[in-house]
Amino acid sequence: VNFSPGFLNVMAMVKWNGAIYASAGNAGYGQELYRTDGSSPLVLALDILPGGDSGSPGSLLPWGDRLVFAANSQIHGQEPWVI
Repeated sequence: VNFSPGFLNVMAMVKWNGAIYASAGNAGYGQELYRTDGSSPLVLALDILPGGDSGSPGSLLPWGDRLVFAANSQIHGQEPWVI
């Protein structure tokens, strides 16, 4: 998997819907949800907490045609998310 320069803390990876999704962090977006096809660099899939703060997605779980995970929006705290 090509993680691209500048990414830190790549974790919680899972294959879903033809792509690899991962919780990863960089200076621009913080720890957020990224995706890749495995050969191209990571791209932002969902900016849970916009800006440099971190939504900290984790516990990624493919569930049929959905991806379920926990994340923190700082409004409601840690809660389940579904895409």
